[in-house]
Amino acid sequence: MTRGIMKLLSAPPLNAEIISVMPSEMSWTTHRARRYVALAQSLVSGLPAKFQFQYSRQMLDTVRRHLADQHFNLLLLNGSDLLWMLPHLPQGTATLLIAHNIEHLLYADQIQVMYPRQGLRKTLLLRDHARLCHHELEGLRAVGNVMCLSTQDEAYVHRECPEVNCVTIPPLFDGTPAARPADLETASRLEIGMLANFGWWPVQQGVRWFLDEVFPQLHANIRLHLFGKGSEDSATEHPRVVKHGYISELDTVWSTCHLMICPVFAGGGVSIKLVEAVCRGVPVIATRYAMRGLPIDSDPAIVLRDTPAEWIEFLNSDDALKVRQLSPSPRAIAHFLPKNHLDRLCHVLHDIIEK
Repeated sequence: MTRGIMKLLSAPPLNAEIISVMPSEMSWTTHRARRYVALAQSLVSGLPAKFQFQYSRQMLDTVRRHLADQHFNLLLLNGSDLLWMLPHLPQGTATLLIAHNIEHLLYADQIQVMYPRQGLRKTLLLRDHARLCHHELEGLRAVGNVMCLSTQDEAYVHRECPEVNCVTIPPLFDGTPAARPADLETASRLEIGMLANFGWWPVQQGVRWFLDEVFPQLHANIRLHLFGKGSEDSATEHPRVVKHGYISELDTVWSTCHLMICPVFAGGGVSIKLVEAVCRGVPVIATRYAMRGLPIDSDPAIVLRDTPAEWIEFLNSDDALKVRQLSPSPRAIAHFLPKNHLDRLCHVLHDIIEK
């Protein structure tokens, strides 16, 4: 999402000069420890743990240096977890939040998935969720301008914060059809793939569901490929599951798989990887949840199934072999082409800056 917006901003007619300030990378061990520290700090400070977690003195000092050195027409906050910065930003400067998720809705999902039964941990986390809900909604109102990826998130913002100027621009990708090798098109084996960050809890939930509930019932000529950070660490060991790990060149994904799977049941925003597959012309089987918030009409190359039985029936049928020959329609892809959102983005930015 952000790369697509940045590309539009820096291209004609906007030709924006963009200075990016990135948070520091941290190891998994540090990340895990910092989560517990942030939760403990939140009990004292009254701020939500996510704000405590994201707080960075180094990042704040860098932002302050840039603000002191030059004038900016617009400040972009890339994600609601940066709303902690609002008190430190100059008053009166036009600001736009790119909301990848509504963080407190995502947090509520995570708490329910991790702790379905009531207990002390769940009670503490629900209290932290209430703090996050309050501070995030107050942050949205303070920013005043929000760009969502999801039409559902936009509807939520309009309902909870009607005074906020909120629009949706979906994830943006160039609609370049992937090269499909001839031997892939004629192969008797059905190669299915999942591209994701396997350290992300909704992905872990989805792939676990697929491997436990669906994959054992699939025909022996179906092979699953897992692509992305953390996929190599999956505990699953099976001769028909290939764990590729992090892939720097995604053409490898599209040239390996007949179709992609998106078993998503929780999480916020939209399914970026579903959109990316569609824009590369690769057919997809997904849950209906994975499609929420996306402006895609029905399409023969995008198959929606929810229950294990429905997934098993489709993937074991001749219909899967037929769908693998299809590509998402130009109409579906058009929703995510940068050029089709340029005029709207220009109008949105003009209104924000000139207000």
